[in-house]
Amino acid sequence: MLTINPRSFYPEGPLWHQGRLFYVEYSQDRVMCWDGSRNFPVWQASGSGPCALLPAEGDSLWVACYQGDRLERIGLDGRSLERIEPQPADQGFGGPNDMTGDGEGGFFFTGSGRFDIAAPATGRVFHLSRDRKLRCVARDIRFANGIALSPDRRRLFVNAHLGKELLVFEHRPDHGLDGGRRFLHLPDLLPEPAFANGYTGGDGLKIDRAGRLYICQFGAARILICDPDGRLVTALAIPDRDVTNIGFGPDEATLFVTAVSDSWTEPYPGSVYRFANPVTPSAHGRQ
Repeated sequence: MLTINPRSFYPEGPLWHQGRLFYVEYSQDRVMCWDGSRNFPVWQASGSGPCALLPAEGDSLWVACYQGDRLERIGLDGRSLERIEPQPADQGFGGPNDMTGDGEGGFFFTGSGRFDIAAPATGRVFHLSRDRKLRCVARDIRFANGIALSPDRRRLFVNAHLGKELLVFEHRPDHGLDGGRRFLHLPDLLPEPAFANGYTGGDGLKIDRAGRLYICQFGAARILICDPDGRLVTALAIPDRDVTNIGFGPDEATLFVTAVSDSWTEPYPGSVYRFANPVTPSAHGRQ
């Protein structure tokens, strides 16, 4: 394990892109970069509360701005290039939280809803096409969080964080979604630790080329790794309790992980890590 940034502030959304690691600091309203030797800010916008990053056309990135309830496209040099805001009928996005590409230049993103165990299930999934057509494709999710499309693009997975479950939808060629059912109930996959509570659940989510699911279990200090059928392969222990997201390094041999040691007290201290991938053979022995 390598600690890339031991003093980060609610880090989220690690993305290995063009030989560098980009990630966000939610409580500092900024996008950060690690170039292999130092961490430095790339973009900052007061009140944005960024949660996730996704590669965009050219030298640019999409930023999911949870607190600002919008999407921003920024240049790698920090320029703000484009903004996507909810349409009147959407009545807000509900906090854009995570994103995954659709394989055709567009992407899906989650709008979480309220992070409150007593709140109704108002989380949604939106799709933004390459030509910027926006639509809601799923709703009534108990805090929609991490999202990932299977390698064959047939299934879309969404973490229903406060439901402690992973949902699966059938992905249509027009990027609509069918069904929507429980794929996994996380406590059934592996019992929660003694320090877990009602806010423990699935946060960030990624799928590797073999179709394995990497589920960041916020409030449990671990990442659950499952095979494509939902069977537990292993659990990767993380030093901080609230694991927020994960990103793959080159050839999926390494994992970049963001986690927070205290998600309830400002300035929400956390760290950014690099691990060898425990289930990719080429990762063994490489740090």
